[in-house]
Parts: sequence; C-alpha cells; structure tokens
Amino acid sequence: MDKVVDVVPYEIGMSRFFGQTDIGRAGLLHGWSDPEEAHVWNDGPEAALRLITRKPRTPYRLTFEGEPFLSKGCPRQDMTLFVNGLRLGFWRLTEPRPHTLSVVIEPQQMNDRNGMTTLNLVWYLPTSVRPADVGLGSDYRELGFCFRMLTITAEVADG
Repeated sequence: MDKVVDVVPYEIGMSRFFGQTDIGRAGLLHGWSDPEEAHVWNDGPEAALRLITRKPRTPYRLTFEGEPFLSKGCPRQDMTLFVNGLRLGFWRLTEPRPHTLSVVIEPQQMNDRNGMTTLNLVWYLPTSVRPADVGLGSDYRELGFCFRMLTITAEVADG
C-alpha cells in the first residue's frame, strides 16, 4: 500500500467496515494488503490500525468480524490483539467460517489527550501464509485474516 491516512475517526456504537466502501486506507498503518470492496486482508504477521474516539468513562468492548485464511497447508490461524501495547486477546482459529471476536478495553488502558482517545490496535498473526506457498494459486501476500467489520461499544452505559 502506498499512502496511509493517519487515523480513523470513530463514534462509539457505530460499526465501521473494512474495505473500499468505508474505512478504505484510513488508519491502516502497516501490514495490510490493498483494501478490496468489502474487506481487507492482513499482509504479513502484524497489521496495525489507529483510530480516535471520545474519551470513555466506562470500559469499551471492541468487536471485529472476519474470516481466517485456512487450507490444507495452513490448518489454523493464531491471532493476538494488542491495544496500546497491551495484550488483550488471543484466538486460535481452526474453522473456515466467519468469526466475531471481541475484547474489553478498560479506560486506564487508553491513551487520552484533549478529551479524545487514541487506540493503536495491532493484530499479530504469526501463522499467516502465502497462498502460493501452499499450492493455492499465485498470491504472494501473507494472509491470516480477512477483516470485514469493527464495532466499539460502551461495556456499561455512560451515566
């Protein structure tokens, strides 16, 4: 990918969609393939996204949806999610189907400045593989997960 926009503006409770129709390249820092119409794949063992939202008073739940790249030559995908440098989630995906995965982010785990919160999300996918290396065509991207949607909601209603 050539140009990266620095941050994705985010409103709590709103779903954002990976791909050309919504997020596009916004906030995709490194480790991503070019966004396709309704999704984007990681490309390599680490994919980083930066977004900004309002400062929380309660924990947030970050939920993302997508599908792992699995094949006979790649029977599982391991995925760890770091948020602002903290390991908040680990998943071992072994079924080739859509998955909805989530973590809770506590207010003290967020970077606040001037009433806004920056979330630096890093997905570590060490089992990403090039389809060409497992006999599936000529795709040389290192694929692990096809990202489709991201939602952040208040874990407990603001009061």
